Amino acid sequence: MKILLDTNMLLDCTKYRVDFSAQLHGHELITLSSCFNELEKLGKKRGKAGEAARIALIMARAKGVIIVRSAEKNADAAILRHALREKQSDFAVATNDRALIKSLKKNGIRIIRLREKKKLTEA
Repeated sequence: MKILLDTNMLLDCTKYRVDFSAQLHGHELITLSSCFNELEKLGKKRGKAGEAARIALIMARAKGVIIVRSAEKNADAAILRHALREKQSDFAVATNDRALIKSLKKNGIRIIRLREKKKLTEA
């Protein structure tokens, strides 16, 4: 199965020290270039948010997350558009973003969430 990791999920996994690649072992992990750009922009900031973004970028690269080009600058819109294209295949979006989850559910797209700050489960 292809699993698209959004910015929020990558940051939360970093924040709570969750090894997403171990929990999603055997699946193709992807993210969109717009999500990666968001992390790079956040990574330029100081403080905990910037540090978490820098670590998330390093982890994503080290764990072999595939970056898929997206033309849209808005990451949530790009995720929804990509998910609708992939809807027919074995596909899910890993996110904790409430607004995005609502849009994905409305369109019948599978969702993976971080539960109890330690495990990834299908919602």
